[in-house]
Amino acid sequence: MEAKSLKGSRIRSIRSVFACVFTLAIGSADVRAEFAYITPQKDGTLIENFAGSFANGSGPAIFAGRVSSLTDPRRRALLAFDIAGSIPAGSTIASATLILYMSGTNAGPVEVSLHRVDAEWGEGASSSSGGGGAASETGDATWVHRFYDSEFWASPGGDFDFTPHGVSTVDQIGPYLWSSTPEMVADVQSWLDDPAGNHGWILLGDETRPTTVKRFDSRESLDESARPLLAVDYIPPCSPDPRGLGYWQHQCSDDEDAVTTGPPKE
Repeated sequence: MEAKSLKGSRIRSIRSVFACVFTLAIGSADVRAEFAYITPQKDGTLIENFAGSFANGSGPAIFAGRVSSLTDPRRRALLAFDIAGSIPAGSTIASATLILYMSGTNAGPVEVSLHRVDAEWGEGASSSSGGGGAASETGDATWVHRFYDSEFWASPGGDFDFTPHGVSTVDQIGPYLWSSTPEMVADVQSWLDDPAGNHGWILLGDETRPTTVKRFDSRESLDESARPLLAVDYIPPCSPDPRGLGYWQHQCSDDEDAVTTGPPKE
């Protein structure tokens, strides 16, 4: 698999993508909108192995696609974000865009799809920079375990919605966007409203042919600027102004020039 060292041009390219996301969000946002940029709460890679012997919970990269091996070739990447801890309760999600930096590839362009995960899973201490993974450790998500080695997926390879909630075509090394879709917005909204149901997303690459795997930097990447990022545009809930009953924050008004309303008449 091809890999490149961390260089200034790489960091600049990532920042440019972030700037574009921010500009697009502002251009289409409600005047009351605010923005959150959230790094993963946990991530990892499911390494195909029906004994659950291999995992990659704390490595510097996550993988999606199929390796060259004829035995147990599939790799699937897991990502989960703390939405309720980053966005005020009662907010309305307007858009959600996933940004990943692809740092290694041994294939040309492939579609990588984003799917909502249906069950809780763990990030253990197993760590590998390569797609082969490492020996599974307590709490790891493996091909068969949600938490190694006592809790299992209902289906090997993870429990998730088979309908893609987002798709991006990735090719050579660089940053990529999974642009906001109604399904991604609905996922983030539901995770805000019901944090207990937040199990994140799983990334699926091309699993139909060998040597299609893509390597993305994880939340443990030494380069902080290359770590996964979820850019969320949201409208906060209306709330009383601290000045007292009858005053309301500007965010509650549809009038851009309105700052507050006066106190109630007696």
